[in-house]
Amino acid sequence: MRFNRGDSLSTSKFQNITHPSHYMQQTPRITHRLIFYLALLPASFIAALIVVYSVNVPYEDQWMIAHFFERATIGTLSFRDLFEQQSDYRQFFPNLIIVVLGQWTYWDVRYEMALSLLLACLVSFNVYCLGRLTISGSETKRLLLFCFANLLIFSPIQNVNWFYGEQLNNTASAGSFRCGSNALPQATNSSPLLAIVSSPNVP
Repeated sequence: MRFNRGDSLSTSKFQNITHPSHYMQQTPRITHRLIFYLALLPASFIAALIVVYSVNVPYEDQWMIAHFFERATIGTLSFRDLFEQQSDYRQFFPNLIIVVLGQWTYWDVRYEMALSLLLACLVSFNVYCLGRLTISGSETKRLLLFCFANLLIFSPIQNVNWFYGEQLNNTASAGSFRCGSNALPQATNSSPLLAIVSSPNVP
């Protein structure tokens, strides 16, 4: 660059020159974004499968709760009905969710599949939050572990669960446990009762 006599060395003449450190700072951010978007692919793939291949037909144990809607319609549905044993377990809160959701959607079981996926996304989000609290090291390391965790959470090998709306009882339990695990450190410092309430699935 040639300067004429009397020109001052102002910074305006160098504003178009970018320091190499600027690119070095941008590279980790781009890498983090790419890994984060990669971590979203498993959930997106399962969502696409549900949209394309799901059908509105109750399956196996779902027929065991069909009478809930009949009793809800005539006004005789009770706490005892929702808490009754199904196979080897009792699922009061999932039954309550299914009945309320069914009233809104005319028991379209595809909405149960969608809700199950959303609860799995809640599990994924809480795993990410737990990773930020417990995993030391770089952000790249935490995001890579989050990516691997999502491969397990949204594994296509459990396709029966994704297309079986009643399985939301599993994702609801896992989601509430993870939420309780995240809230437990703050809750124990403020109120023991709040800690118990925030972790309903901890024995």
